[in-house]
Amino acid sequence: LHVDPRLAGGGSAGAAGGLLGAVVMSLGAGFHEELVFRQGLFPALGALSTRAGLGPRVATLLAALVSSAIFAAAHHVGPLGEPWRAGAIVYRTLAGLFFVALFQWRGLCVAAWSHALYDIYVIAVRG
Repeated sequence: LHVDPRLAGGGSAGAAGGLLGAVVMSLGAGFHEELVFRQGLFPALGALSTRAGLGPRVATLLAALVSSAIFAAAHHVGPLGEPWRAGAIVYRTLAGLFFVALFQWRGLCVAAWSHALYDIYVIAVRG
């Protein structure tokens, strides 16, 4: 198939594929992360918190905070992860909370597109 193995690594795909590679990587990352963290983890943590006896508001808040913190930490794990810096963790946790709010009030599609367009701006346009 002659597929470039660097595509699986994520960070090197944008450099290898130029602008198009950066856009494709940004779209994939934005949609994938929203599926995993907002569509999957956030409701699961909310359900677990509710089953543990927390009220719905407290369970939702706890799920939002924990899923956003895990979202932030995920960017710093593995061979392509960024170095651990408090500022980056706080920024991404707040971004995660923003995406949770979008997910809650506007749905997965708006959260995913917002995330993907932000990634395109950061990686392809500004990067």
